[in-house]
Amino acid sequence: MEYGVGVRRRRRRRGELMAKKIILSGYTLAANSLDGTVVGNVTNKIADSTLSLIDNAGGRIKLVDLAIQADSVASVAGTYLITIKEQNSMATQLTQVEITVT
Repeated sequence: MEYGVGVRRRRRRRGELMAKKIILSGYTLAANSLDGTVVGNVTNKIADSTLSLIDNAGGRIKLVDLAIQADSVASVAGTYLITIKEQNSMATQLTQVEITVT
């Protein structure tokens, strides 16, 4: 589940906003998954932008290239918010995504 709250957009070229919003292909992870288990892949990012994970749900999730993966402490079931930062030379966008550990 993606939240509109927390998405921050900066102006690009004379008021043009970042038109694309990143999308995650999966939102669920089994508890006690091995480190590196893929939750989902990030799609729809701007070609020249970089991604970083600025809130990793207390160390439960990590970003490797375009893959959201379980980190070494993804063992406790629950619902966690992560925040992905997309940035290029003209704009920054934050997207919050809800990850469920079952």
